[in-house]
Amino acid sequence: MWIRSQNKQKLSNCNNFVIMFSRDDDKYEILNSDREDRFRGLLGGYKTRERAFEVLDEIQQYIVGKIVIPTYRFEPYENMSASEVIKSMEIEETIERLPMVYEMPKE
Repeated sequence: MWIRSQNKQKLSNCNNFVIMFSRDDDKYEILNSDREDRFRGLLGGYKTRERAFEVLDEIQQYIVGKIVIPTYRFEPYENMSASEVIKSMEIEETIERLPMVYEMPKE
């Protein structure tokens, strides 16, 4: 998923997240990491552990809340747009429209 960093200077494609306490900044930081837990970048820092977990929960809901519709080989839907396909599947009312980029909260 794409995430804009708290300071707005980075747009990262993230799949793994870690919360770590930074003694230097006296904050709980949410970091983007790879599968081997190597850190790839700071996404945001928060004053309390609880707030960092709240933000991580928001990210989780953002990921889990999406409905994925494959765009390959819609035999009966070849000439239909994605929105027409969704309407024809009668699930449009269950889809929450989310922006394509999650923005880390300032506080």
